[in-house]
Amino acid sequence: MNPCRNVVLVWLLCFVLPVSASKADEYLIVTGTGYPPYVDITLEKGGMVTEIVEQIFANAANAASYELVLAPWTRGYQLSKEGKFIGTFPYIWSQERAQDFLFSDPILDGHQKFFARRDSSIVFDGPESLTGSRVCSPRGYEKSLFRAWEAEGYIVVDEPGSLQDCFKMIALGRTHLVPLIEEVGMFVLNNTRGVNSDDFTVLEPPIRDLPHYFIVSKRLPDAEQHLETFNKGLRELRKSGKLDEIMQRHIGRGPS
Repeated sequence: MNPCRNVVLVWLLCFVLPVSASKADEYLIVTGTGYPPYVDITLEKGGMVTEIVEQIFANAANAASYELVLAPWTRGYQLSKEGKFIGTFPYIWSQERAQDFLFSDPILDGHQKFFARRDSSIVFDGPESLTGSRVCSPRGYEKSLFRAWEAEGYIVVDEPGSLQDCFKMIALGRTHLVPLIEEVGMFVLNNTRGVNSDDFTVLEPPIRDLPHYFIVSKRLPDAEQHLETFNKGLRELRKSGKLDEIMQRHIGRGPS
């Protein structure tokens, strides 16, 4: 049995293989874990977006050629950029990423908001309103917007190892805010030991809308082909109602 076949059972087993994503008989797709409810090894089907992506490629004409493996986010991203994998997910668009990757049609949209302690006096109304605040965003997360705010002197960015660390730091008063898609933030908050979700609040308005994408390295000679396979499968999943069913099961709502 191929050890990379079952995403729920695999962790750090496959990403070091010296593979070539352009091999006609095997295309490897990579993702990480710890981004619930979208991607997490402990969840049903590996999380909502994992199930969506697996369903898309399972329905492809050459479905037997696609394998999904797991790797640490930074490692999987780098190997995808080098063309060792045909793609990775779920990623938001950034100018830096767009230099190296092609982006699919949006898999789903999400509203990024700040989570704060309930007793916080912060009222979000643009970066100026955050002057003197600390914003927590784990290593490997896209944070160009917050780095820009930091460079302008409005905030300081803290960069721990995980989202759980961010919520624990907020509870202890070591940082003030964590920017997250609301569904992601609520899921992590409700599953972080030693933290009471009642002690937190979600600030309005949203910081920004953040579509999530499947991305394919521009280094791959057949990058456009893989992207079209994905986009076609995503359209068919939407049309069939299967996408809505998957989202309802994982987060209780359909596509935005």
